[in-house]
Amino acid sequence: MAMPATQIRRGMVLVFEGDPCRVIEFRHHTPGNLRAMVQAKLKNMRSGNSFEHRFRAADSIEKADMETHELEFMYAGGDTWHFMNTENYDQLEMDAETLGDNAQWMQSGM
Repeated sequence: MAMPATQIRRGMVLVFEGDPCRVIEFRHHTPGNLRAMVQAKLKNMRSGNSFEHRFRAADSIEKADMETHELEFMYAGGDTWHFMNTENYDQLEMDAETLGDNAQWMQSGM
């Protein structure tokens, strides 16, 4: 779904150069008598790399088509965290690298 770059918001997932990227920070900027731009810090969801990119206000960006599911944290075993999908009760495992800093805040039943 294409939209203008001025509609970028924090937490949004965009398709940038073929990869899904989450918007970590953004700033809409109009310097003096120059054209408006959006400075965004993005995190590539495949590689985990963070980078900054400057979009012109006239640029068209593609919002990623994402599915979201509510998961409940069950338990951690070693470097693996176990979750349950609350809709269909499927179980899912995630490693420490995927969870990043969020792993330290996990409590059973969340």
